[in-house]
Amino acid sequence: MNKKIFPACFAYLFMGMLLLSSCQADEEVDNPRNYFSRWGYFKGNVKGKSISLANDIYQSHINKVVYCKGYTGGTTVDCVKGCVINIGYAAEANGRKTEVITIMLAKPNIGVRQITNGWPFIKYANYDTMCNVDAIEIRASTDKTHLYTPHQDEPFKVEITEMTYQEDGHPYIIEGKLDGKLYDTKSGEIIEIHGEFGTK
Repeated sequence: MNKKIFPACFAYLFMGMLLLSSCQADEEVDNPRNYFSRWGYFKGNVKGKSISLANDIYQSHINKVVYCKGYTGGTTVDCVKGCVINIGYAAEANGRKTEVITIMLAKPNIGVRQITNGWPFIKYANYDTMCNVDAIEIRASTDKTHLYTPHQDEPFKVEITEMTYQEDGHPYIIEGKLDGKLYDTKSGEIIEIHGEFGTK
């Protein structure tokens, strides 16, 4: 009797393992970041309001709500100079972004960065110098342009939780968390940000 039960149990166990591996494979295929070239999202809280954004498959590259540009000095990962991540969390009816979080990461990798610089294009004309500076700002463009940057004594926390590269050295997938305050450079008005993002 026991000799008959053992093969049956083994067969059920084998079928169960096949089913589990099949489900995991389906999840990988169904995960939009694996095949969606315009994949990107932001979920969090900005200025006390809950925000959930995701790129649309039909959006052009420049109209994506979350996107990343990589800057390299060569063709290997070691030559990656930096990347710029843009999160357009507010827009007009025509799609023009009116409030954009811009993050500059020098030599991006997994880990926590405490950022005290505003957007480096303002201060640094030299490309090589710019790519060695971490920075973050919000540019709000409605009737007037307002810039929001960190205080030197109150760094903005950016944590990169996942990082993969393309063969040419450019960042491929970046996921992370944002946590901190940015201040209007003129009025001192505060924008507080807490959230998670992903882009490729």
